[in-house]
Parts: sequence; C-alpha cells; structure tokens
Amino acid sequence: LLDQFNKCGFTPRVVVCYHGGEPLLDTNLENRIARLKRMGVEKTVIVTNASQLTIERSKKLLAAGLDELQASFDGCTPDENDEQRLNGNFAKDAANLRGFLKLRKKHLNKPNVVVSNIRLLDEATFKATAKKDSDITQFADVPKYLLDYFNGFLNDIHFQSFQAMAWPAASHNSAYYDIVTLPMNEYKSCVIPFETITIRYD
Repeated sequence: LLDQFNKCGFTPRVVVCYHGGEPLLDTNLENRIARLKRMGVEKTVIVTNASQLTIERSKKLLAAGLDELQASFDGCTPDENDEQRLNGNFAKDAANLRGFLKLRKKHLNKPNVVVSNIRLLDEATFKATAKKDSDITQFADVPKYLLDYFNGFLNDIHFQSFQAMAWPAASHNSAYYDIVTLPMNEYKSCVIPFETITIRYD
C-alpha cells in the first residue's frame, strides 16, 4: 500500500495504526511507523489499551518516531475499567503507561500522550449533563482515579473524558447493560468520507 502511495505521489498527513484493534499485537508495528515517518507522514498515532506496552516495546516505539500514543482507561474507578474492558487490568496496564512516560522524558517529551476515558451515563448523570437542543459529548472533569494514579505525570498527559450511552458486548448481567439513551440531533452532513479512509488487513 505504501508503495502504491509513493507511485502516485501521495503522502498521507496522518496515519492511525489501527482501526478497531490492538496495534501492539503487531510485532512489526515499529518498523511500519518508522517507514511512515521516512515517507514524510506528519503524524503517526496508535490507540492502545497499554496491556502490551512493555519497556522493550516502549523503547522501540520511541525510536521509531511515533508522534502520538492514545491509551484507553474507562469508567470512574479501576473496577469499572476492568469490567467494561474485556480482560482489563488497570493496575498492570496503567503501570505500563507510566513506564512509557518515564522513558519518554529522555526523548524530549515526545510523542504526545493522550489518556482517553469513556464513562457510561446513568439516569442521574444524564439529567445533570444533558442540555436542551445540544449533545454533550465530553466531560469537563477527569475521573479522580486517573489523576491520582498518574500524579507526577499530569503535565505529560492530555486527558479526554467522553460519555457513552451503551457499552458494546456488555452482558445482560452487567451493571453497564441498561443505559439511558441520549436523543440524537438530526444529521446535517458527514465529513468522514472527505477526510479519512480505513484500510483493513484484507
């Protein structure tokens, strides 16, 4: 695919590895990122649960020139994170990210690090945050457990906390199954076809 891009003189501005999967399961990921940077791609991004973000992989990602690492930790507590995320282990995964942040200080504080948090709305939260004629998509605050755990690195992380109405694959017995539905405003237009394309392995 990259050879085809080169032949037609096209260099993507941003490449996110990958869509809907765990990028660190790809043992060749760092080589792909390094090649993208040599090609002239301005920004390379991975979105990870940090479960495989070992010190060895962290060193390789930093050496490859990764521009942004987004780590996903969800819910308002470590227990919520572990229930919402299949086989989640906040203590282990967050420790991996903290190790990455320590190494990052030796690389002029690059890449950019984002911690993304999704919180499911219960009825009380829905009523407190929903505004008439608008959709609330992001919380102003960050869950305390994340601020406490990453204390000492708060200047090194950009936090984003979003709300969701449902959690995919939640079992009927889960506390996160029966969630209030937020009314959707009428679509005006979808910009995705003009801004991005997803290329899957097949």
